[in-house]
Amino acid sequence: MSPCPVALNSSLEPGVRLAPNALAYVIIGLTWETYADSSAVVLSIDDQRSQALSRERMKAALLKNLDIIARSGARPVLIKSNIVMPEGANDCLYRSIKLRGTIEEHHCATSIAQPEENPWLAQLFRDVKQAHPDLLIIDPKDVQCVDGQCKLSIDGLPIYRDIGHITDFASTAMGKLYLQAKGNPFAQSKP
Repeated sequence: MSPCPVALNSSLEPGVRLAPNALAYVIIGLTWETYADSSAVVLSIDDQRSQALSRERMKAALLKNLDIIARSGARPVLIKSNIVMPEGANDCLYRSIKLRGTIEEHHCATSIAQPEENPWLAQLFRDVKQAHPDLLIIDPKDVQCVDGQCKLSIDGLPIYRDIGHITDFASTAMGKLYLQAKGNPFAQSKP
């Protein structure tokens, strides 16, 4: 799926100002792969488009925003993407409902292998972490994908609202799983 063109505001400025020490954290999260693998990230509607230019703009905007966040005294946090809903997941869910079975009975719960991380994004996260050692990076796949299989449901309920978004229930449930598996990343001291 290719995203619509995104006119990227390359920083939080001028519309948003972060008052010094007003916030403890500023969290940035999105479906990173959607933009990293597209040519849709532009600064103005007339900009040239290519995957390379989108990636360049994305990295520059992220670094600029992390600088603004750091200058405000807040700790920047990046939330990596959960896996995108795999093709056929809804068909499996609907089939289980029609047949009055459970998601687990129809193998809709953990039917896909954990995808490999996008190499460009992996490097982007390393680069921004190096530029901002205080940066906290949280990966929901740490609890969504265990032993090479990724959850498509939790406690018999589907986790996806649509192709790239999880439900409120899944967000809460995955948050609890993350706390159990990894501890509270916000309770840890700054590096």
